[in-house]
Amino acid sequence: MHLTGTVTDADGRPVSDAMVKAFPFIPGVRLEPLIMTTGATGRYEFTFENGVSQTMGGGAIASKSGYEDEYHYVVPAANAVQNFRLYPITKVTPGTTLRVTVQPDDGFCGFSDEWKCRKFRVVSPASGMLTLTATADGADASGYLEILRPYQCCRSPLSVAIVANEEVRVNVLMDWTSQVAQTFLLQTAMASPRTRPQ
Repeated sequence: MHLTGTVTDADGRPVSDAMVKAFPFIPGVRLEPLIMTTGATGRYEFTFENGVSQTMGGGAIASKSGYEDEYHYVVPAANAVQNFRLYPITKVTPGTTLRVTVQPDDGFCGFSDEWKCRKFRVVSPASGMLTLTATADGADASGYLEILRPYQCCRSPLSVAIVANEEVRVNVLMDWTSQVAQTFLLQTAMASPRTRPQ
C-alpha cells in the first residue's frame, strides 16, 4: 500500500515539520505506527504491506505544536491519498459564541470515529457549571457535541462542572456521511455553582 498526501493549514498553506503517523491494519498482527515529518511542501509518503484481500483500512494522524491533531481512516487502496488540514488551537472563555464550519474532509471524532469534527478548548477563570450548545446555522435543529473528559457525546447541549483555569476540550460534530459543509453556532455559558441548573 502506498499512502501519500499533504498537510496544510486552514488557509491551504503547506505545513512543514508536521508529524504524520500511519497505523497499518492487518488482522491478527500487531504493527508499530509508521512515522515521518513533512518538509517545506507539507508532503508525506509511506509504503507498507497490506493484508491479502484486505477489506479494512488503517488510520493516519497528523499533528504539530500549536495545532489540533487530525485523524483520518484510510481506505485500503494500492495508491491511497489522504490530505490533512490542521486548524490552530483555539481557546475561548465562557460567554463566547463561535461560528464553526465543518468540512466533509475534516478529521474524524467520536467514540467510534463516526463523526467529522472541529475541535476547540474552553478555559474559565472561575469554577462553575459550563454549558455548551451547538445549533445549526440558520435552522432550528441542534448540532452535536463531544466533550473528551469526562466523556460525553453526540448531543447538545452538554454541561460539565469545571474548576478555575481547567481546559475543556469540545468537538463540534457533523455526520461523517455528509458531502457538504455545515455551519454551527457554538455557544459557551457559565453558571456559578450556586446557580447551576438542577
